[in-house]
Amino acid sequence: MKPALKATAFATLLAFSTSSLAETWIPLSLATDSQLRITQGSALDFSGLFTDTDMTKQIRINKDGDLAERAGRVQRYLCAPMIFSSAHGFFPEAAEAEELAVQLKRHGYNLVRFHFLDAALMGAPDSTATDFGFSPTQIQKFRYLLHQLKANSIRWMIDAATSRYGAYGELGQTRFPSESNSLYDSHNLKLDVHYNAENAAHWRGLVDRMLDQPLLDGGHLLTDNGTVALTLLNELGMNYNLGKLETYPLELQARFLAEEGLSLPPLDMDKPTYGDDLTAQFQAERMQYFLTRTEIATASWMKDYLSTAQNVDGRIRPAYTGLTTAYNNGKSAQSYAARFKQSLVSAHAYYDHPEDNEETHTLEMTSSYAEALPYIGYFGLARNLNKPFIVDEHHHPYWSPYRRESGLAFPAYAAFQGWHGICRFANPVYLQYEADSDVNRRKSLQQFNVGLDPVARAGETLSALLFRRGDVKKATHRAPTMLRDDFLHNPWSGKTPAPFGFNRLALVTGLGSVKETYLPDSLRDVEPFELNERSLNGALVESEQNTLWENTLADLKQKQAQRGWPINSSDATNGRYVTDSGEIVLDAPAKTLRVRTGRTEATVFPNEAPMPLEVGNLRIDGADGGAMVAASSLQNGKALLDSTRILLTVATDARSSNAVFTTLSDGRVELTERGNMPVEIRAIRAQIRLKHNGSASGFKLYALSLGGERIAKLPLSTTVLPEGGFQFNIELDTASIRDASGNARVTTYFEIAKK
Repeated sequence: MKPALKATAFATLLAFSTSSLAETWIPLSLATDSQLRITQGSALDFSGLFTDTDMTKQIRINKDGDLAERAGRVQRYLCAPMIFSSAHGFFPEAAEAEELAVQLKRHGYNLVRFHFLDAALMGAPDSTATDFGFSPTQIQKFRYLLHQLKANSIRWMIDAATSRYGAYGELGQTRFPSESNSLYDSHNLKLDVHYNAENAAHWRGLVDRMLDQPLLDGGHLLTDNGTVALTLLNELGMNYNLGKLETYPLELQARFLAEEGLSLPPLDMDKPTYGDDLTAQFQAERMQYFLTRTEIATASWMKDYLSTAQNVDGRIRPAYTGLTTAYNNGKSAQSYAARFKQSLVSAHAYYDHPEDNEETHTLEMTSSYAEALPYIGYFGLARNLNKPFIVDEHHHPYWSPYRRESGLAFPAYAAFQGWHGICRFANPVYLQYEADSDVNRRKSLQQFNVGLDPVARAGETLSALLFRRGDVKKATHRAPTMLRDDFLHNPWSGKTPAPFGFNRLALVTGLGSVKETYLPDSLRDVEPFELNERSLNGALVESEQNTLWENTLADLKQKQAQRGWPINSSDATNGRYVTDSGEIVLDAPAKTLRVRTGRTEATVFPNEAPMPLEVGNLRIDGADGGAMVAASSLQNGKALLDSTRILLTVATDARSSNAVFTTLSDGRVELTERGNMPVEIRAIRAQIRLKHNGSASGFKLYALSLGGERIAKLPLSTTVLPEGGFQFNIELDTASIRDASGNARVTTYFEIAKK
């Protein structure tokens, strides 16, 4: 072993700006790196880290509002949202379905969300151009995949309907018509189902036929324990869907007039324009009450219909008595009202969602850390503290180089908040890269195709460990927040979100909403925060959010002092956010996140990060570019300091070959050419140090393929530490990895192991 270097001299030697060197991009060779299947027993095979769920038991809500096997264990779901439409590839053949289910388990997924099932069944080659003309072939493949998921202890949740076009036959097999298509505006089931009898009847016919699926083991989809929940109709929020229109639908106008006796408020209601118009304000406030009543009534009749057996085409469709969810979209204050009435609360949101149309695809290309992770704050308040909560969609999409931020932040804060499920959208598992696929979404990296993106895949690897395994501790305390009625229903609540300056509480303590007049027993000794119309008015002024955060944090610290709790060490003046567990530290101005737990230590840093960067036992002494770096024990019973098998994840950036990006005058970046396979990964040179207890004898460092296979042995040195133990010294250069045959390889995964 080498003698220990003095820390100050070592830091000075390797301290340099990560933005100082030119980028090098290395292609994933289709000859050697096309396989994405996780190798059994490899460092990426997580199937042995988790105890299989008991598929003979139902999932229900326990007294604490958690999802649990009936009279059994609380369940936390790492969810794989899957789309099997024409653009993504239809349901797989039997052999591939068997492989897919096994691979999902090895990745650590224990829940699949079936999204756009209606479009998949209506858009296949043997679908018919009639209402409910589902493909018999796809139905059989769907059933077989469910059978394989059960065999691998994976449950599912299903959108009872996803598409705005439902299962209307007139669209034929084109289920995603372009805006130039004459059928583009032919249906809007998401909105019209609320007030149009024909659309409501279509929804009933759709769920009767699409969900009436006998399973191969003799059971039924609607009564099987594998079904965790049904989303009644994806993105059902009325304000959200009205926001896409220029005028109110005629049926909605008539119903509002009949119920309220009022003229309609402006559809573009905003305070700068209508702040002095008291008539418009009164109309708008009554509209919000009207929309909430309509949404609650719609979800109620939908749930009631599903819970009753129906005679459909001469056969009995069984009753569904499990969990349902709805109104999972929309960030306006009013959107919380109907969402919180559901037995399971779900929501989705994104950071830097692409601005897409038929001609352009643009991103802001900003750091979520610099903005204090606004979507984490949104989800924090979107959670109802006495009900289970699943984030059914989240993502920081390709092609932003900052998307690596989500890979660490999202699972860490989700575990800290105690959410019950997270789903990074979408299709996180593929079996291989294809040189020339005939499936559109497999030809290149896409905004919402996680499984082909090495950066997003690396984030999902951490999700299995930080979130599902529970490496990050749940918040010590919670900040219950009462949403007053005048917060949910006022002239501006249809368009204005909750104030972000308040939502930042999710970065420091447990956060969630409670009913105005109800607190769970576990929270009765805690004085709640509250949001009202005045709070919402503050949200309209972006410049006031930092002041609001300063006041909110001061209020939290005062509450903690009154109860004798440890005072949170976050500092509103310098953008430092520390969780009450001390495990997660966000430095927003530096665009840096550190996570330190017993089994995993990790950090994400930008190109311009000064070095060295210390997490705890993990330290980055130098790097020539921004990255996510994580070290995780792969032995459940051993801390990182004692583990003899450690997964090292190093994710930088990735892109399609020949992709072309254009920076616009306003700073946004447009994807002008999608490019093609193979995927390229940005290489990195980094000096990584990791402390360890015990003896250094026998440890080796391996580069792994994206499937976990050991492809190269890399240099690894150690240094004895004066305080005891030793330190791994890793001089990583991902541009110089060569396998035994001399082939150039590039990866995001490495393994430190004694065997």
